Amino acid sequence: MHSKKTLTVFLVIFNILFFCVATSVFAQGGEGDTFAILNPEALFVLDLSGSMNDTPAETGTANWFDLSNSNIWGTSSCDPDYTNCPETYHYFFLTKVWDCRYGYCKQGIRAACNKNCSKMAILKRSIFSVLDSDNNGVINDADYDHLGIKFGYMRLKDAVKDDQSAINNWVFPYGTMLYPLISRYDPLPYTRVVKGISDNYYNLYCGNGATSCQADSPPQIITDFWNECITAYDTDTIWSSSSMGGKGSTPLATLLKKANIYLTNRTNAELANPDPCGGVKKKFVILISDGEDTTACDTGGSSSNEKTRRSSVTMAKNLADAGYKVFVIGFGSSMPETQKNTLNWMAYYGGTDNPNEANTSPMPSYNPAAGLTSSGTWRGYNCGSSSGNDPGSITLAGYAYVSENENEIVNALKSIMGQIIEAAYSFTQTSIQTVRTSDENYLYEASFYTLGEQDPLWIGHLKRFGINDDGTIKATADWDAGEVLKNTSADYRTIKTLVDSTGLISFTAANLTNSQLDVATGDLKADVVNFIRGGDVAYITSDRNYIYYGWKLGDIYHTSPQAVGTPNLKFNDKLDGNNAFSVFRNNNIRTSANGKRLMIVGANDGQLHAFKTNNGSEAWSFIPPNLLTSLKNIAHTSHPTLLTHQYFVDGPLSAADIWLGSDGSSKSADEWHSYLVMAEGRGGNQNLWGKYSSCICPSSDSTCTSAFNSTYSATYNNYCGYYTLDVTDVLAPQFKWTIGGTSALSSTDASYLGQPWSEMYIGRVKIGGAEKWVGFIGGGYNGSNCTGATCDTRGKGFFVIDLNDGTILKSFTRGGANVTGTMNYDFAGNPAVIDFDNDGYLDTAYIGDTGGNIWRFKFCCITDDATCGTSSWTGNIFYQNTSTAKPIYTSPTIAHGSSTDVWVFFCTGDKTDPTNTSSADRLYGLKEDGNRTLTYTDATKDGWYISLTTGEKCLADPVVFNKVAYFTTYSAVTCDAKVYGLTYNTGGGGLSGNQTSVIIGKGIPSGVVISQKEGTSSFDAYISTSQIVAGTDAHTKKLTGSITTNLSPMGVRYWRDLRLQ
Repeated sequence: MHSKKTLTVFLVIFNILFFCVATSVFAQGGEGDTFAILNPEALFVLDLSGSMNDTPAETGTANWFDLSNSNIWGTSSCDPDYTNCPETYHYFFLTKVWDCRYGYCKQGIRAACNKNCSKMAILKRSIFSVLDSDNNGVINDADYDHLGIKFGYMRLKDAVKDDQSAINNWVFPYGTMLYPLISRYDPLPYTRVVKGISDNYYNLYCGNGATSCQADSPPQIITDFWNECITAYDTDTIWSSSSMGGKGSTPLATLLKKANIYLTNRTNAELANPDPCGGVKKKFVILISDGEDTTACDTGGSSSNEKTRRSSVTMAKNLADAGYKVFVIGFGSSMPETQKNTLNWMAYYGGTDNPNEANTSPMPSYNPAAGLTSSGTWRGYNCGSSSGNDPGSITLAGYAYVSENENEIVNALKSIMGQIIEAAYSFTQTSIQTVRTSDENYLYEASFYTLGEQDPLWIGHLKRFGINDDGTIKATADWDAGEVLKNTSADYRTIKTLVDSTGLISFTAANLTNSQLDVATGDLKADVVNFIRGGDVAYITSDRNYIYYGWKLGDIYHTSPQAVGTPNLKFNDKLDGNNAFSVFRNNNIRTSANGKRLMIVGANDGQLHAFKTNNGSEAWSFIPPNLLTSLKNIAHTSHPTLLTHQYFVDGPLSAADIWLGSDGSSKSADEWHSYLVMAEGRGGNQNLWGKYSSCICPSSDSTCTSAFNSTYSATYNNYCGYYTLDVTDVLAPQFKWTIGGTSALSSTDASYLGQPWSEMYIGRVKIGGAEKWVGFIGGGYNGSNCTGATCDTRGKGFFVIDLNDGTILKSFTRGGANVTGTMNYDFAGNPAVIDFDNDGYLDTAYIGDTGGNIWRFKFCCITDDATCGTSSWTGNIFYQNTSTAKPIYTSPTIAHGSSTDVWVFFCTGDKTDPTNTSSADRLYGLKEDGNRTLTYTDATKDGWYISLTTGEKCLADPVVFNKVAYFTTYSAVTCDAKVYGLTYNTGGGGLSGNQTSVIIGKGIPSGVVISQKEGTSSFDAYISTSQIVAGTDAHTKKLTGSITTNLSPMGVRYWRDLRLQ
């Protein structure tokens, strides 16, 4: 049960609602616990029909009377080779016998034609290359540790006709031992699971020697039907066939039907004993076939028609409806269009997509159950009569993988493995416009998934999803910037860095010294540069089998996507009679249509990336100079590697349009600029302080490792945690400053700066009666407090930065002037700053500390005269936590309706330890007094709080909308993600039926994001978790039901999204 204290409350009418998006979860130590997941499971469903003995070009059977040694042996590429395998023949009893034909030969005829190029052999080699995930030529336990997917194997073989007569007299081996999953009279006993899902890859694939392949004996009942291995040798232990060879017809529908039975039984077993933090394992089917179904609907086993094709699509849909996505690989270079279309419809209704091929557009309409003239249900198949309902006749592409050769099969399997891993878990952040316009009706989702110890470069994605008219998110992404970047030549990338005072330079080996990358030789320097740029030799040739070979975008972990678009259409500079901002805006139209709207993300590949929103291509990237010497820690030329994951550009981003004139008395358009400020987050740790201005290491320094340090000193006195770029010309960024500008910091300020975790809040204040644009940040993270005998002061301050040059205008620090109260804890979170008196200038800031306190800082107000300056600014505690320290890492959210009514909403939760099961955290709503001088405690009763259940914590910023405060929480005990909707003034149930909260899934949730479609009066709410939303590729979903009851615009006069300014 939640306990709630109701304190003295007053009714307020909301005039202005400030909205702050959630930051992501920072984990300072032991982050592996955050990624504890249930390993996904995949069932290989293989077509072993007779046609698999042929080559992909279907040219192997040259001699109808000699099927045991057909023309299937080719050169190393397995492409038809008429030069090395020329057509030759001899006569046998006056009959022409082809020794070589169609570019292939019989075995042993030509020395160059020595590779088995049958589809069966190619399939086995391809699966081996994927299961041997560490590329050492042996399948063993290490491969599962490396890949992390459990596999099973189901196949069809020697199938004839899918009717009762085919099995009436058939006797099951082992009697009825297998009855729990397959009845004695189930059709087609030749379609079966022969290897149950497990982590024993060597059991699955027999063929690399006794040390890497073992057969179970006796068969495992229920999980393993028959013990047969994907093999190149004679190991068909149940059946006396000589090898895993092809034979018989193609009952695809039956295969998928039985796969559904098998997976459902596994799911039911898990549900009987569920894991509270994972539910059941995600399960997938990987279907590989070279043909169409020829057995469904009593067709006789020798031909296909619209009924068999429709049945295959229906069975794939049934699997997806049951929660098991179906990946489809079609194999063959001369595959007819009806077959390609059917495979694509199977993949489409199976809930999967081939990201390497464009989808058919516009999307055709097809429903496998529509328009049937009779019920036509036969053994559960969709066998009604309707010649117009034929998936083979409706063109569709881009969903199945249609592969013509071995490389394409391997690449398809790699792509599928990556999707399975990502579907099991990825961490997500989302960006969406506050008001969605007709040309910007999209959601941008950054996600990544970890690779554990197998690679220091975790796999990052930035995807764009369209939004439907009803506010729901489209199922598939328009593009994935990670995929686009992977396919971009290293030579065409614009990567910038900084090594001197002249400005940004290209990141090339020619522009950098060995010392600047901390390597000993020019060759090693070239390797590092090439790896970061994504050159073709970033891995040695043998590593091309690596699933993520050539991937360039690292994980986007603690950074939310930041849009840089047309200057704010909602901003009207009421302090400027010349309306210079309007001219500036018209001069800088940045839309997806003109290619100038960017989505910015920081990634742990060492770069700040700017992607074009029209197509996901990279416009440019920036490598902060203090990170250059650390790039070698992820750059490698072989795989696997002993290098481990690193943090680089891993903090929050801020973007704003700012005015950089003199005093504000007269403004011009060229004094307005668009600035982007990036924080390095946890990446700003080892090299946080530099001895050179702007945190560079010049080419004249032969030991750049000694140019940086993790702590401040008189030598290392340039703070490297934040970098500011002028992105007014979005395609040509300019470096402006680091904090402190060109001057070194003194201990007065520097001693209170920790790791740069705090997002800079940007706006204008009044100093001496003049306008000044500034940034506000907390001192950052250090992880210690000053309540005991010792005191590390890093992080224990609040700073105001001059955006013109980066100098610190004002610092409020532990023991410093103008501060009432003792700053014993880190200011690691983001500040919230408001214009309390509505005069156009920011005058009050609120920020939490890791002790559970909220601090208030006051600047010049409308009642102050022209003498008010930075020395007049003050700080004190707004809310003092008098119980056990409950850390605040999130930003407060503020709502106010007049100059005397303000409510501050905040919450507690340790982002550095999200899996702590014993935490005791809270959600708060406190009313501010008009003078902004009082300090509140639990005893003062000026608001409310809710105590969360043990282990439940708030890790994202709250949102206030239409008199309801929305919080999200994560329970480390149950792994539930929950949304709270609380009335702003009482903390009571703000959801329908007076509910206070609703569980919306599993995993750590983002904050609630509220967005309005242009031209409508309705608002939509979105949230993301680590789970992929059913039926889509997105982690973000539109909230529905009781959560959205109060999303009406009534009473809302104005609101804005502070991410997008």
